[in-house]
Amino acid sequence: MKIFTLTLLCSLFAIASFAQLSIKNADWQEISNPSSVEKTTQLNQPLDFKLFQLQDYNALFNRLLSAPERFNQNEGDPLIMGLPLADGSIEKFKVLYTPVMEAP
Repeated sequence: MKIFTLTLLCSLFAIASFAQLSIKNADWQEISNPSSVEKTTQLNQPLDFKLFQLQDYNALFNRLLSAPERFNQNEGDPLIMGLPLADGSIEKFKVLYTPVMEAP
């Protein structure tokens, strides 16, 4: 019975991790042909990098609008977003709304 429970638990963990990977990568698509991207002149050009394109700007904008306020007592669940890094990995960040200027 213990072996069955352990096997079931490991299987569920593996499925959940693959599902999380697909959710993280859903917003971003890697650009497979970087030569098609408009070139700019840079003083410091990295030797190895990956480029990503955002799939849905409006969905990202709406999610950012739903980010909870930073110092609110009833903050609730923070907004967790996956953002691509230069090495091609996608890292999770916690996003909170933090106004920096006083409202008139």
